[in-house]
Amino acid sequence: MRLLHTTSLSITQFTERKSGAILVHNEWDAVPEYAVPRYAILSHTWEEEEVQFQDMQGDLSKIENLKGYRKIQGSCRRAKEDGFDWIWIDTCCIDKTSSAELSEAINSMFKWYRNSATCYVYLSDAPSTRHAVFVAANDEEEDEEQGLRYLARWYSRGWTLQELIAPSSVHFFDRRWRYIGTREDFIHDISRGTGIDIYALRGGDLSRMTVARRLTWLNKRQTTRVEDMAYCMLRIFDINMPLLYGEGTRAFMRLQEEIIKTTEDQSIFAWAGPNTLDYYREDYGDTFERSGLVADSASLFAKSAAVAMFPWPRSSRPHPDITRQGLRLHLLMCQDVSYQSGKVFLAVLDCQIGNIPGVFAGIRLRRISNNRFVRIDTSRLFQIARYSPAGEVLMEGFDPVEDQEELWDHEMKYPYQDWRIKEVYIAQSLLLTLPRGFWILPLGQAISIRDVYPPQIWDVATNILQPLEKTLGFAKTGAIQLLVKDERIVLILGASVAYGDIERPWCKLCKYEGENSLASMFSKFELESQLGTKKRLGATHILEDVGSERVGVEVSVTKKLVSSTEMYFVQIGLTP
Repeated sequence: MRLLHTTSLSITQFTERKSGAILVHNEWDAVPEYAVPRYAILSHTWEEEEVQFQDMQGDLSKIENLKGYRKIQGSCRRAKEDGFDWIWIDTCCIDKTSSAELSEAINSMFKWYRNSATCYVYLSDAPSTRHAVFVAANDEEEDEEQGLRYLARWYSRGWTLQELIAPSSVHFFDRRWRYIGTREDFIHDISRGTGIDIYALRGGDLSRMTVARRLTWLNKRQTTRVEDMAYCMLRIFDINMPLLYGEGTRAFMRLQEEIIKTTEDQSIFAWAGPNTLDYYREDYGDTFERSGLVADSASLFAKSAAVAMFPWPRSSRPHPDITRQGLRLHLLMCQDVSYQSGKVFLAVLDCQIGNIPGVFAGIRLRRISNNRFVRIDTSRLFQIARYSPAGEVLMEGFDPVEDQEELWDHEMKYPYQDWRIKEVYIAQSLLLTLPRGFWILPLGQAISIRDVYPPQIWDVATNILQPLEKTLGFAKTGAIQLLVKDERIVLILGASVAYGDIERPWCKLCKYEGENSLASMFSKFELESQLGTKKRLGATHILEDVGSERVGVEVSVTKKLVSSTEMYFVQIGLTP
């Protein structure tokens, strides 16, 4: 990689060797390369008058009036103040006339941002230091009455996605290079404005997240070139593939095909187009709109935000296989008998969707010959569940890799019979095993969730508090702030884990301490003092005299099977 010296503005090439220098021979001369030093890195949006690599090789006085050069000067000045001799800036540190170098840079960029000592985010449309996420439309609107109404343009670009996630340290600056704050300072607003999960913003292992949730991060983002919508996600999925500018939307489809080769996560197929009112089409005849299982646009994953954040591995799940005839995979399917042709089917995708346990995503397929199908009705992402005789969702769910006699379209409240597995074959599971999560069951009208800690393991789409590591002993998992009637209370959850993988969940309700944050209350909660009392922590707890009506609140935690995966169901309600 090339780095820019913050004082001399000279550009030097470095290698990833630990120390020393080497000579790299090209067709002209022997060029020395040195071990990469400690460096800062710039993230920004490209604008007019950007300075390129070739511009920095000549007389700098000829470019000193360019906007891009002033941005370089501001970056170097800030880096030098922070003690950095070197900085990486994409406009001038990559020779974009070399397709090989550009390709290598794109595949290495996530690593370069992750290895940087700090990342400076330059918000060219932020007229003041009021906020690092939302800005005013212009200087005239920068007042208390108008407020901050627009997401800064930096958040709408495709490439800045990895530049936001990868670095360990991110600092924001306004257009005059005045300091705004850190990523951590604005992390909740960033998550709300971009849809990026806090788990990812805080450096979580991206490979543990469902494919669909990661692809939703592209929603509302743009790139100058269509292909870059795929290329900017390469390292988010740890994928390498050739860069073929000119292939258009095919690049995004190639990205998904490469992802399919590395994972058995079927959430990659849980996408849908814009809503339509035409739910029923007469037998989906020869003129119907057809599609494969691979989406041709990142915008089709907008609805996938409801897909669970973490996948559940199944040792019996076969791996998809890309063939010349199409994508071959293992699906639980049934014929939709409301269509007389016998060619219309529903299929279950092995990924949870929504905040009700046991509900899976589903898609509609049409058979075109023998065992070959295409996807139809692409505006819909079905919610498939098993119902009780009373017409309610059975929250223990069902196993999507086993035949089922009857499942329901949860949205339309319509049953479908005779579900069978198609195209069964063996595959190797690649997903990591997760500990049991705490699934907060739907709450009554008098109770609502106000806050959760730690936020990075809270899946807001499903109401699951998902620990990522299993710890032996008596451990806290998380805390939930509840509003009951007119009073705030706190629920703390955890589990005791003994050798032999014996787990016992526990819960504790307590009054909210207004002067402390939820994080502070969670940190101060002493397990040892609780264990020494007569009323040991258990799977149920009641808190009396809550709110002006002096009601009681009861919580119970039970271990249940949800689609063959054990979870902790957390039921919260008012006592009689």
